[in-house]
Amino acid sequence: MIKTNLKNFYIFCGRSGSGKDKVINTLCKKYGFRKVVSYTTRPRRQEEEKVNTHIFVNQQGFDSIRGQLIAYTFFNGFEYGGTQEQVEHSDFYTLDVNGIKYFKEHYTGTKPFKIIYLDVEPEICKVRMFNRGDPPMQVSLRVANDIKAFKEAPDLADVIIPNDFFDSCVKDVYDYIMKCENETDGDNT
Repeated sequence: MIKTNLKNFYIFCGRSGSGKDKVINTLCKKYGFRKVVSYTTRPRRQEEEKVNTHIFVNQQGFDSIRGQLIAYTFFNGFEYGGTQEQVEHSDFYTLDVNGIKYFKEHYTGTKPFKIIYLDVEPEICKVRMFNRGDPPMQVSLRVANDIKAFKEAPDLADVIIPNDFFDSCVKDVYDYIMKCENETDGDNT
């Protein structure tokens, strides 16, 4: 496997429509960072046909790696997870609050990790989800769910970065990563 570029591992957290994937994909493309592509039992969406968003497995396939998972969450009837090997060879991962808690309890690797919370007002998330083509009913359900589901997220985060303006958010995230990478003390906070 290819060695990661960064000494720390960065977990991104934020509501649906907060721009997590877009920020991560931009940083990966621009700087060569690597992201964890998680396993899921969720069926592949049509727009994911040519994009490597997840490793899609059936329930039996997911159950076969369950003992290796150091990140796990159950959302909307489907399971999602990542292995320690994936983390050790990656720089970024997107997790929800439950996934972060699971990660903190199960990760036994040597990479220090930092949690970045992308903060966006629910109304802005709603507009972004509409703009990307999410069905209106799904948007309303996700926004209502996320207000509760991400309530603890700021308390779990090492840094909170607003994503009201995409370019400045990417710059702020990159600057934070470089600050962490240049610190001599890599302990988790």
